[in-house]
Amino acid sequence: MKNKFLITIFIALIFGVIFAPLYLFLRGSKVSPTESKPKIATTIFPIYDIAKNIAGDKTDVVLILPAGASAHTFDPNPLDIAKLEGVNTLFKVGVGLDDWIEKMADPSIVRVDLSTFVNLLKSTDPHENNTEFDPHYWLSVDNATLIANKVKNELVKIDLANEDYYQGNLDIYLTQLEKLKIETEAELKNYKGRGIITFHSAFNYFVGDYGLKVIATIEPFAGKEPTPLYLKNVLEVIKINHVKVVFKEPQLSSDLLSSYINDFGVKILTLDPLGGVDNTNSYIKLMRFNANAIKEGLSL
Repeated sequence: MKNKFLITIFIALIFGVIFAPLYLFLRGSKVSPTESKPKIATTIFPIYDIAKNIAGDKTDVVLILPAGASAHTFDPNPLDIAKLEGVNTLFKVGVGLDDWIEKMADPSIVRVDLSTFVNLLKSTDPHENNTEFDPHYWLSVDNATLIANKVKNELVKIDLANEDYYQGNLDIYLTQLEKLKIETEAELKNYKGRGIITFHSAFNYFVGDYGLKVIATIEPFAGKEPTPLYLKNVLEVIKINHVKVVFKEPQLSSDLLSSYINDFGVKILTLDPLGGVDNTNSYIKLMRFNANAIKEGLSL
């Protein structure tokens, strides 16, 4: 009888050693509903990075447009659509730039069209996105500040318990944006009144903040191949203004640009409206990258 008892104890210990860790692992791997985070989506990288800075680790933020793709020509696939699973709120650029998101997102997802909360410029070409306003407003630090505030307000709506956390992150980020603006103003102050030629009309907000201007674009608008007559007019602008540099964009093919510009001894540099890669993997790094490129180009 004593031996049977000892055997029973021994077997129980063996089972405990084998199955107890497994049970604890399985139990720990299940996330209770109270531990789940809100989930928001953003269409383009600059807004994604701004939102990440405010959301911190309290809200999951997903990016729909892959880094390196153009918002003007994006064609979503099933993997892109899957990113929207479980999303509470969607932040979009609006002004016709990212209308493709409406074909992807479930109607139940709350849409926040950020274009209704920022300061917009009239488009230099109304044919772009069939709208009278320029959609590249995130390239103004002042508008980035407005975007950050709106993101914080929307996060509080879906996660009131962490209001103080989001407000704290916002305060820190707004300080960083203010520093960015001051530094960029100092970097570009000697070039006020100068004009640049960009690949398409994405940088009117950026240059406008610092007293510069876009005097021509290689494409009439994004994705629209220029006619020979259009390019002839651009080349006239280059000659008349003694332009030393023309800016391409990494999301759009610059083959056409190279073939026309090389004969004029004009240097080609890069301005990036979207970022999300390498040395533009944050909104602030993106803006500094563009400021450095413009300074380099105008210093030639």
